[in-house]
Formats: sequence, structure tokens, C-alpha cells
Amino acid sequence: MNYIRAACASRQTLEEVMDEDRMRTASVHSPDGTSSPLAVQIAWIMEVLQGNLEAKAKAYREPALSCIFLMNNGRYMMQKVRDSSELTALMGEEWIRRQAARERRWASEYQKSTWSKVRDSSELTALMGEGGSGGRRRGSGDGPRSTRKALGAR
Repeated sequence: MNYIRAACASRQTLEEVMDEDRMRTASVHSPDGTSSPLAVQIAWIMEVLQGNLEAKAKAYREPALSCIFLMNNGRYMMQKVRDSSELTALMGEEWIRRQAARERRWASEYQKSTWSKVRDSSELTALMGEGGSGGRRRGSGDGPRSTRKALGAR
């Protein structure tokens, strides 16, 4: 992200250099509606970065950790774009809206994956006998430890 911001600082020079390659990008438009070669390249780089993040997020076994990874890195990208007026101009408001929607989706997925365990735990406790003790002594296997064990937690 820092390299992308640095590239935006030299926007005019880079666009002059990339103008020679304009034929290749003539059919593609940048996020802000212009056909700036630099905007097209930056948008492509951002999409590649986003794809890499999503691929790396799949390495986490826990869906909640995957969502945290995506939210953290997505927020970092968004903040870098917002902190740079040049990058904001190149990426455009539409990219910012799409990125914000992605972040909301990841937050929702995180919430679902974490609260489902709490819900499942409370359902299991209810199945074990209304409150867990069922009139037995503590330590007889009907407490939070056995609930965690039944859920597969360590």
C-alpha cells in the first residue's frame, strides 16, 4: 500500500510513461470514470491484493480468525486510500463504497461465526438439564468444562 501511495505522488510522470501503453488499456476504464492508465493499473493492483488476502484468509481453520484477518487488512487498505488524496482520486468513491460493503460483510460473518458457538453452547447446556447441574454435585461432568469439551474447545 505504501508503494501504491508513492506511485500516486508521481502520478503525472507515470501517466506520461503509461500513455505509450494506452492501446492495451483502451477498453478498460478507471474507477473514477476516466481512462487514466495509472488508475487502471492501480485498480488492477488493488484487486490482485484483495484476491491475495482472500486466498490467505482461507488458511485459517477458524472462520472467525479468517474474518478478523480480512477486516484488519481490508481496513488497512481503506485507510491508506483515504489518507491519500491522490489515491482517493484514482480509486474513486465507488471503490471506497465496495470496500466498505466488504468490511460490513466480513464483520457480519465474524459475528455469525462467533455467536453461533455461544448459541450452540447454551443449547447444549439446556439439553444437559436446565442449567447444567440437574441436581448433581459440581464436578459430575455437567459444567462449563464438559460443555467446552462437548463443543470441541480446548
